[in-house]
Amino acid sequence: MTSFLRFWRDESGAMAIEYAAIACFMSIMIVVGATATGTKVSRDYSNIAAAVS
Repeated sequence: MTSFLRFWRDESGAMAIEYAAIACFMSIMIVVGATATGTKVSRDYSNIAAAVS
């Protein structure tokens, strides 16, 4: 029973889960930002190509 209570009170894994959640959120934001930037750059190059032709 004491080993169960010790396991129940152990919070050392909570910090790892928080860091994993932060890393997941940051990676999602990077993907969203890169996609938006890529779309804008592609649109700008298409406009330049249309103007040159």
